[in-house]
Amino acid sequence: MANTLLSYEIATMPGPLQISSVYTPTTGTISIGVFNSNNVYCQEIAVAIPYGNTIDELFSAPPAVAINSEVWITNSVVQTGHKLGLGTDTLYYTAYFKCKDPNYYQINYDLAISIQGLVNTVTGSVPILLNEIASTQGAPYNWLSNQIQFAITKSELVFYLNNLVAVSPANPTVPATEFTNGAAITLAWESNGTFFQLYKKGNPNPVYSGIKSTYTLDNGINNDTTFILVATMTNGNSSPYGGYVPVYLYETITLTVSDPDLSPRTVHVAGTLSVAGVSTLGSDLNVQGTANFTNANISGQLTATANANINGTLTADSVTVNKMTVNSQLTTANTTVNGQLNANSGATINGNLKAAGSVGMAGSPQSINPGNYTAPTDGFVVGCVGVPSDNYKMSYSAIYGSTQNLAVAAQGGNSVVFFKGDKSSYEYWIGGIQNSFNMPVQQGASFSVSLYNWDKNEINPPVSFYWVPLGSGNVSSPVFTGEASPPEMKPLTQLSFPQKNIHDLDISDLMLVLDDILGDKMDANKRARLEASVRRIVYFETR
Repeated sequence: MANTLLSYEIATMPGPLQISSVYTPTTGTISIGVFNSNNVYCQEIAVAIPYGNTIDELFSAPPAVAINSEVWITNSVVQTGHKLGLGTDTLYYTAYFKCKDPNYYQINYDLAISIQGLVNTVTGSVPILLNEIASTQGAPYNWLSNQIQFAITKSELVFYLNNLVAVSPANPTVPATEFTNGAAITLAWESNGTFFQLYKKGNPNPVYSGIKSTYTLDNGINNDTTFILVATMTNGNSSPYGGYVPVYLYETITLTVSDPDLSPRTVHVAGTLSVAGVSTLGSDLNVQGTANFTNANISGQLTATANANINGTLTADSVTVNKMTVNSQLTTANTTVNGQLNANSGATINGNLKAAGSVGMAGSPQSINPGNYTAPTDGFVVGCVGVPSDNYKMSYSAIYGSTQNLAVAAQGGNSVVFFKGDKSSYEYWIGGIQNSFNMPVQQGASFSVSLYNWDKNEINPPVSFYWVPLGSGNVSSPVFTGEASPPEMKPLTQLSFPQKNIHDLDISDLMLVLDDILGDKMDANKRARLEASVRRIVYFETR
């Protein structure tokens, strides 16, 4: 170690490395720890490893290398021993690890190098060369190149089975021994065996048989379980022949479940009973205190003298409690609640629902724009068209709503109302009109609201649409799914005032002649009635 400024510790896995056979390639890993006890700076570390298939070579092919720091980069080159000053034609795989940030030249943090490859088929001791470019002072550093050699031993192939561990697939680098109920579990191990069988406590048949050294239980386990791993050097499906006795190695691991399923014969609970999973009872359940369940299936009757708290689904023939809180689904034939019933998730009632007191179901109105929507819950769509601010301007609009087989409409704006005494005299007044509609919509159904504004409008009347959900809690808004096309409308019909009749002057002359004959003695009321009668006769005959 005196030839380098930094200190190095080397380890192999397995220890020592084992050679490969024709039928069993063996992977070996070399780990090099880098340590600083003298305030040393380092710019580069190079590791040269001979590879080939002779006694003086380690790996049969270029290995994979890595370093545990992101500020160090790696590159590699294959070169002969002559290039390295070793005076040999042996090929060396040289891995260069270079620090890319001068702020990290001082080695005051954890640094480790990993080299992994297929060990060749010849036993022996192989030297690997490590060269550092280091300094005992800061900038400008005054770099020195120092070398050291390590001898790596290759031994005969020995059948091994090591390191049976369990991990979560979501955290494959963190070993664990406790999991939640039903969570996926990956079991992994190290071995040069050729066939593996994994047994689970209480199951005479293996849950896994094969050549891979890892297996995932997708559905996990539901209670504490011990696994037994069996490794062999022959095909595990082959029966021994000719007196051959195969060699087996065994590893075990016990895993626990934080929320297991239990099946005891008898349970005595002096205080509160809390069940986080599913409770299935074949007869009545009588609880003198408080009962807490996630899910409960009771073939008989549930009777709780205090409170019944169900976080999941409750299914029972009959329920009698002082106060019941159901966070999911309640399905019963008969239910008597002396206090308050709270269903925080869902309550399905197949019969009649009667409320003797007040009912709070409607949520706050939510303003929506014309368009297509999907209803998140049952509710109502309200459309309103009002009166414009100026009665003397032309204004007409219509609003429409539709869902499934239902369509509604309303119109508003300014309206012209005519009054007439006869066909020669018209009077009219302008006034605003306003209307609205209320359209029920089912949960999950599509609905649309649209608006028509007359193209000759001088002013548009005010229009608004509202979504009123049935559900006073945290009910989401309807989901907008696209623009709604305005409806096609027939154009408004323009009315014209009637033209004067061609006999109007003749009728006036006739009334003057009658005045002359009677000497203006005709009563004014009778004269008006006579003139109106004549006009009606003439208009009817000439129209």
